[in-house]
Amino acid sequence: MVKVYAPASSANMSVGFDVLGAAVTPVDGALLGDVVTVEAAETFSLNNLGRFADKLPSEPRENIVYQC
Repeated sequence: MVKVYAPASSANMSVGFDVLGAAVTPVDGALLGDVVTVEAAETFSLNNLGRFADKLPSEPRENIVYQC
């Protein structure tokens, strides 16, 4: 199993356009971003959990992760 954390960020700062960005870290040290867990399986499955999971397509094949 592989677990990866991708911090939230703010991009397109000033004249840097897409080159400059900054990771956002709350003062209390809480994680602000996405945690993705990947593990080997016999068949494809995609489980979305979290506060905004209901905003994602309910059909796994409609999610961009499936295309990747």
